[in-house]
Amino acid sequence: MVQNMAATTDKPEPIHRYSADRPLESTKEDKLEREIFAERVAADSNGWLGNDSLVMSLNGEGGAGKTTLKNFITEKLKIHRKPVIVEFNP
Repeated sequence: MVQNMAATTDKPEPIHRYSADRPLESTKEDKLEREIFAERVAADSNGWLGNDSLVMSLNGEGGAGKTTLKNFITEKLKIHRKPVIVEFNP
């Protein structure tokens, strides 16, 4: 195992070649330029004038970034107004 000495302690800190598959929480972390798409979806959603509820779905392969994109859209929605967002995750 390759180890790196931590700057503040004498304990070695392991270096991993892999990272956890965690969704990003904020567009401040966006490196794939998805913020523009998230902004557009949020603007379209905020412009919904129908009498019925607006239901949206993100579809894609596992690990494609659906949860990250959902987080980005939710962030943008909250900037413009305080919508009622109901998340469903079976």
